[in-house]
Amino acid sequence: MNGGCKQGISAFGGDFNKVYVSGNVGATGAGVIGLGGFASLVNVCGTAAAFDGIPTGVGRYALLDQDTDTLGIFAQGTWHISEQLRATVGVRYTKEDKTGAKDGYATDFTVNNRTESSNPLVIAVSQQVGEFATHHFTSSDPGMRRSEKSPTWSVNIQYDASDDTMTYATASTGFKSGGFNSFYMRSPQRGNVADSRDASFEDENVLAFELGLKTELFEGTAELNMAVFHSTFDDIQVSVFSGNTTYEVKNAAKAVSYGLEIDGRWRATEALTLTGAIGLLNFEYDEFINQACTSDQFIAQRQALFDSATGDIASQIGIAMGYSNANCAIAGINDMSGRTASNAPKSTSSLTANYITDFSDFELNSSLDLNYHSSVYRVDDLDPIGKEPSQVFLNASMTLSDLEEGWSLTLTGKNLTDVKHFDYINDVPLFSGSHNFMPLAGRSFALRFDYTFGE
Repeated sequence: MNGGCKQGISAFGGDFNKVYVSGNVGATGAGVIGLGGFASLVNVCGTAAAFDGIPTGVGRYALLDQDTDTLGIFAQGTWHISEQLRATVGVRYTKEDKTGAKDGYATDFTVNNRTESSNPLVIAVSQQVGEFATHHFTSSDPGMRRSEKSPTWSVNIQYDASDDTMTYATASTGFKSGGFNSFYMRSPQRGNVADSRDASFEDENVLAFELGLKTELFEGTAELNMAVFHSTFDDIQVSVFSGNTTYEVKNAAKAVSYGLEIDGRWRATEALTLTGAIGLLNFEYDEFINQACTSDQFIAQRQALFDSATGDIASQIGIAMGYSNANCAIAGINDMSGRTASNAPKSTSSLTANYITDFSDFELNSSLDLNYHSSVYRVDDLDPIGKEPSQVFLNASMTLSDLEEGWSLTLTGKNLTDVKHFDYINDVPLFSGSHNFMPLAGRSFALRFDYTFGE
């Protein structure tokens, strides 16, 4: 059905209540069907686009009311084994009790309208477009109460190899509590009904190890820090595009993260200071089969359903439209096992030079910094469209100050090489197969004047 996008169907119109279709509708699988005698365009590129005959429009109201009671007990102590060697041990006990009440229902579309609609057409259209099943869960419903108890601990051993060098080793556990999804809408695995048992997600646990070194060099004018780390996650919490309209927190089974971090500072002269950092990271899901599908995977699944469906075109459209990305996730089509996560580049580095000089009655502070990251995915489902190539960013600033008079003038230039890059990319609600790109600023300059008033 989404094949219509690729075969010349387009939608346009100046009246926001109507959508006009251009293209060979019947041949490509998009179609116009009737709802109660009123025409409705159902799907240009797999999307319920507009509905006539509902003067108020339709809306969906969703609310999560959650109460949390937390009890934490913590203790930590340090044993100085010798003048050079010490061990620090910490333990924590956390108990969390959570209750939730969750509502999701159709409304007539007006600003801040929270009144549940009784119009069968409004309800039907809203549930179709909003991909939800009406529900009113209370704290007495199954799954709407959670009680979690988590003992965690940490052990840190430090050794002063010299007056200028300290090495350390750390082992620790961590805990992130589970909760309720505020945008839970329905359960495709239960025939698209709403079930309170599916509105929650489980706690996440991590076991982490780190070995490191901190040292001073060149008679204290330089510092160097190094660390290697390894973390194992159980039931790691991830964001999953659950359908056409919402994101939900889900639990992947396991993940492993390990790498190396190096950072340092060197005051090369009285005026010049250099700082830098290097990071190497490998993040991999050991098991994660319930991520949402990429755009191409989702479109292929809907198209296959449409092609295999029997009956008239309205029936084919209805079957295909009933398939959401939540179904795709349940089917395990986009298996992330053995793959990385979004926003986890394998390598990053930075270098900053800061030069401060005095002349006459003024101070000039100049700074230049370079930042690099290797290729990285900016979208959670690792859709190829969301992969950003390796980038280098250059920023600079100059500040002229008169400290006695209390004023300063700063010229700042950011992203001087005008690199095109993105903060994040996500699937667009209601428009399956489309993406929302959030670009960061290109090359920019700013001039700022500051004045400090005296007492």
